[in-house]
Amino acid sequence: HLLRQATGRAFGPLGLDVVLRFCRGLQVKLERAGEGGVVIGMGPEGKSERTNVCLLVGAYLVLSYEMSAEQVASTFGPDDAELGFICSWSHVNKPEPKRNLLVKDCWVALELGLMKGWFDPTCLESDESTEQFCTRWSDFVRLYDASWIVPGLVLVGADPMTTALDPNPVTFTDLYPREGLACPASPAPCDTDVVKHVSTQEFGPTGVKPSISILSPKSSDSTREDLEWPTTNRSSKSLISARSGWSSVDTVCKDYFSGACSLTTESDEALDFVSFLKGCGVTHIIRTNFNQEPGMPKRGSYEASKFKEHGFTHADVKVADTHGGLPKSSDVAKVLNTSPDEDDLSSAVFVHCKGGFGRSMVLACCLAIDRLDIPGSTLLAWVRLARPGSVNTPQQELFLQSLRGRSDVRKYAGLSATPMCGCALQ
Repeated sequence: HLLRQATGRAFGPLGLDVVLRFCRGLQVKLERAGEGGVVIGMGPEGKSERTNVCLLVGAYLVLSYEMSAEQVASTFGPDDAELGFICSWSHVNKPEPKRNLLVKDCWVALELGLMKGWFDPTCLESDESTEQFCTRWSDFVRLYDASWIVPGLVLVGADPMTTALDPNPVTFTDLYPREGLACPASPAPCDTDVVKHVSTQEFGPTGVKPSISILSPKSSDSTREDLEWPTTNRSSKSLISARSGWSSVDTVCKDYFSGACSLTTESDEALDFVSFLKGCGVTHIIRTNFNQEPGMPKRGSYEASKFKEHGFTHADVKVADTHGGLPKSSDVAKVLNTSPDEDDLSSAVFVHCKGGFGRSMVLACCLAIDRLDIPGSTLLAWVRLARPGSVNTPQQELFLQSLRGRSDVRKYAGLSATPMCGCALQ
């Protein structure tokens, strides 16, 4: 969902939806080719294209042949397995930073995703199921600029005010429900086409709750007036000039005019953001950006009290978007201590910064590493697949790669090695 010029030097890894579509497409071609096999060619782009091709073919072996990431790496050899991806958003007018994320890390991440049940490999059994999964996965971004990092546990996205006020006619417009339109009282039932419904199988120390929101909710046909905003009418989203091609948030730079959507006065798909969060089972919101900072709308971020009125607990863990955008130890400690208890499988956390790629993603990863006791290097690869553009400085990459598991996160945060119960947000 990003303009090419916004990504700078970055060229991958390609998103999870692209990976799955490739795996399905390759499977179909192999079935048709029989014993003849399939040759995968590469264009003139050289090393960057080869890096993505290696990722894709290795992903196919992991997902369709159930090979381990270690077996795939051995099959490819170190020259290909250790090809690297440039850090997200790397500037073209600055020296290229070291490539910390490797192709083999992405294979390990996909293997982890299978093991944890973060996506269902049966979606590759038919063209229809693959397309359904990929479309619904991308609808989170398309409508709400949010992505599951750990389905049912950690959701990451942009400051909802930036999405609501952007010029994209497809994204949601209302932060809060209109008068008379009730929010979901409980999470929506699991959409088994998107995330495998599980109730007894465990996924790591905390498991994954079996209630995942439907990814493409339809809004009401209500004509009631907005309660809070925007100050202009909804048609303002359709008045943006297609010539600009840029959003109102200059560091996100979404491509609103790629032809994938039409300029309508309002989206007929997106719920208000409160209802979306409740449908996802979110009970806690953590904001890591400041009310006013470069790239934010002039009116700033939302009022936390408004979300509290709708039953959410809310915390501000403000991280400066400078010097690598790294959180302080006290920031990590606050996120760990104020998130739902690790045994509470009915509550998910929504973590956001301005764009939902850097500061919020790093803190969300710290939370996921702590709750699931998984390596930061693997989670770094997973979030780059699950939300392309994530982790946007080399400092953030190296920080996550330094976290081998829960003990390292808690040591950095200055907390005891054993997770304590979650506390109420202030």
